[in-house]
Amino acid sequence: MTLGAFVAVADDANSAYWNPAGLTRLEAREVTYTYWRLSDVSGVGVNHAALGLPLTTGRWQTAVGLSVTRVGAELEEGPAAQQSKIADSRYSLALGLGLNDIFSVGITLNRLQIDSDVESGSGFGFEFGVLAKPLEEQKLYLGATGRNLSADIKNEHLEEAWRLGAAWTVWEDRITMAFSLEGRVPLLDRRLLRTAMRLAPEARVAADGRPKALFREADAAALPPAVRDRKDKMGFPLPLGEWLRGPWRAFAGDTLLDARTLGRGMLERRGVEAALMDPGRYDRGLYAALALELWCRAFLDE
Repeated sequence: MTLGAFVAVADDANSAYWNPAGLTRLEAREVTYTYWRLSDVSGVGVNHAALGLPLTTGRWQTAVGLSVTRVGAELEEGPAAQQSKIADSRYSLALGLGLNDIFSVGITLNRLQIDSDVESGSGFGFEFGVLAKPLEEQKLYLGATGRNLSADIKNEHLEEAWRLGAAWTVWEDRITMAFSLEGRVPLLDRRLLRTAMRLAPEARVAADGRPKALFREADAAALPPAVRDRKDKMGFPLPLGEWLRGPWRAFAGDTLLDARTLGRGMLERRGVEAALMDPGRYDRGLYAALALELWCRAFLDE
């Protein structure tokens, strides 16, 4: 059983993949496409496209979704480092049904396909999802999905996966209101985020390293430089630097400089040692490296 907030906050066309019950939250027809590479070294790429279409509104709200997910990889195997290709495809048809103001359910039929240079196979499988909003005023969302139900490829049964998720979106509101501040998130619009994901890297970050380059340029005529270029803004960050200088110092050093960690080839000893000498400056990088290593030990080494 795994945990994932995505199964609780599914509310767009991608719900056909994450949680079909989330299709009932669609307000209009929606199409999405995403591509990303897991890393330049691994050669693993992911293509994902989805379509969501609301059908009926009211008490029995219904919606359908279609999605295609293809994960491809190029591997080097054998003493001669021969390259081989493998692709895992999932074609999904999903239906969401709103039972009332609190609960919605969904079901997905998947066509599963695996292609490689050695052999190929296909099969079918089902998924079931449920969403609940027990405390609408408190912005609490709960979700659960069952994946690979009765799923098989070439008569080989796939392991079932159960996911639980929870999202509570009131932390910033409570903190800001406690100090008579008003918090707003104007950039959290799905259409704006999808457009930003398609931008070239140089459009996101200026030549001098400042983020939101295109956003700053678009507002140049409306905002004075003192506002547009200010550098003292901050949110509600974790005190990572204090933790890494204090209670986490020994643990971080022992973990990141361990032979098992360095043996993965993702970190260099000199770089880690330099970062540990100045954790206030490299706190986020150290935290990310530490989290990645702990994840590797929990899910790859065992």
